[in-house]
Amino acid sequence: MQSLCKLKPGEKSVVQELLEERRAERDKEAREEIHSMRGRYKFNTGGKSFVEWMADLNREEKELEAAKLARMTRAGLFQKR
Repeated sequence: MQSLCKLKPGEKSVVQELLEERRAERDKEAREEIHSMRGRYKFNTGGKSFVEWMADLNREEKELEAAKLARMTRAGLFQKR
């Protein structure tokens, strides 16, 4: 069966143009979101080094998990094996 609408070389269909526009908009939005996140979560260069900051963060997380485990154990929701 022959195509009802033949495109010349280099021409795009309406659907193809629409899809490319949507893809370009989505890519632009993603780049803007990444750019805004970089500004929000930029590492503080005047404070601790990254290694020290990460060590403190890990220590705080372990303390929070230990406190959570203690609360759950006291409430009877968790039993050690």
